[in-house]
Amino acid sequence: MPQSGDRSQPILILVSGMPASGKSTLAEQLATELRVPFFTKDGIKELLFDAEDVDMSSMDEETSERLGAQAMTVLYDIAQRILDANGSLVLEANFRAQLARTQIEPFLSQAVVRQVACQLPMEQLVQRFEERQDGDERHPVHTGVDDVQQLVEDLEHKDYGPIPDLPTLLVDTSDGFDPPLREIARFCREA
Repeated sequence: MPQSGDRSQPILILVSGMPASGKSTLAEQLATELRVPFFTKDGIKELLFDAEDVDMSSMDEETSERLGAQAMTVLYDIAQRILDANGSLVLEANFRAQLARTQIEPFLSQAVVRQVACQLPMEQLVQRFEERQDGDERHPVHTGVDDVQQLVEDLEHKDYGPIPDLPTLLVDTSDGFDPPLREIARFCREA
């Protein structure tokens, strides 16, 4: 890991957390505040779904997992290319903590890595998830496979972080951001 005052390396910010914890909202605002690009697993997953022209009748958890794994591969490739050009960026995903720790290992020698982990009480998480599912705003890749029962099962079996052994700022997203965006940006800049 570079010394905290080493500005010669780009900064890689990972916005992590459980589904419906406010990661995408925070990542977008943080990237704007820091004036760096951001990329999301779900955004890439949606593009892959559209490019593959997936039939909705065949959309199941297995297809969703396959597209999600492909999206993560593309997400890390984008990160590698931007870091190779000495650029900083924000990545947002519901990273599986131990797996992500292994996958980001190559970035640790070429970038200062910071993690912003979104947290939310389970009751609020389920409420947001249900509200999101009831809305018509979600891309078709998320319909049919994202239900509350599946969410609860995933939270019991999948380790959504935080990713271990990284400088991490925990952010409560139950009512805006706590700490506020300005302090989150300061944590990311203090690389």
